[in-house]
Amino acid sequence: MLTETAAQVLYNEQLKAIEIIWVDFANTDQYKRIMEHALMLTEMHKCSLWISDMTNGKAVTKDAFFWFKSNFIPRVSSAGIKRFGFLVTGNIFRRLYAESLRGSINSYGGDMEYFNDRTELESWLHD
Repeated sequence: MLTETAAQVLYNEQLKAIEIIWVDFANTDQYKRIMEHALMLTEMHKCSLWISDMTNGKAVTKDAFFWFKSNFIPRVSSAGIKRFGFLVTGNIFRRLYAESLRGSINSYGGDMEYFNDRTELESWLHD
């Protein structure tokens, strides 16, 4: 587990998923550290499920967003993540952020959805 000021990263044993719980803004360097730790946990647990709980998160920098789409998604997909679930809790900006990742995730064989409800997200992960 990694705890940063902007997020907590953990392996959710019950769901067999990597989980990032965002709690604040992360600058580009911190964002990359958080994601690299999530990648390490993905490889360690041979995981195929990803949860990004953006309920309390803030916007990401353009550099971080571009890096995530062009650098990180290919790597985490190669490591085994096939389903990306985003908890956006009704926030239009979080929903737009998640939706803007769909093309990149799909192009690497992944599936993604965003949800307003945690129970729906968890159910979808294991469909």
